[in-house]
Amino acid sequence: MKKVKYLITGSAGFIGSNLVKKISNEYDLILVDDLSKGSLKFVPKKYRKKLIKKKIQDLHKVNIKKLKGIFHLAAQSSVPFSLK
Repeated sequence: MKKVKYLITGSAGFIGSNLVKKISNEYDLILVDDLSKGSLKFVPKKYRKKLIKKKIQDLHKVNIKKLKGIFHLAAQSSVPFSLK
């Protein structure tokens, strides 16, 4: 039986990487992170080579089909940086 597919933005950050660890056995995951704040060391090893290193505004360039949903966790965690 084919697993349901989800996309997770911000998947190398604190919350995103913990979500990946929690649900990776149940679902097929597409991970996206630009690695500006997160780190590959937080991503489970089996997903490190599959992680799509793009900004979320560039996702239209990625061929993503048949998703059940998206966990949008990408964000700038620095308030001063976000206000610039």
